[in-house]
Amino acid sequence: MAHPREVGFCVEDTGPGIPEQEFQFIFGRFYRGAVGQETGTPGTGLGLTIAKEIIDRNGGRIDVENVGNGTGARFTVWLPAMGESLHDNT
Repeated sequence: MAHPREVGFCVEDTGPGIPEQEFQFIFGRFYRGAVGQETGTPGTGLGLTIAKEIIDRNGGRIDVENVGNGTGARFTVWLPAMGESLHDNT
């Protein structure tokens, strides 16, 4: 849920979701979930680590949840809103 003066965006996939026991590890450096290992999906386990570091350094936060039972995951990024709109001509 957004706090005052935050903006957010959401990225959702249609994959198998994230097992509950892996939630505590997914932002860890070089962590590859069981599904990624079992399917042979390429990757180094750094993507979510880098994303979280960028978000943290900008004063934001990232929320993660499964969309449904085995039907995907949703990542919502919240960042502090700063200043006025770029489109404000006043």
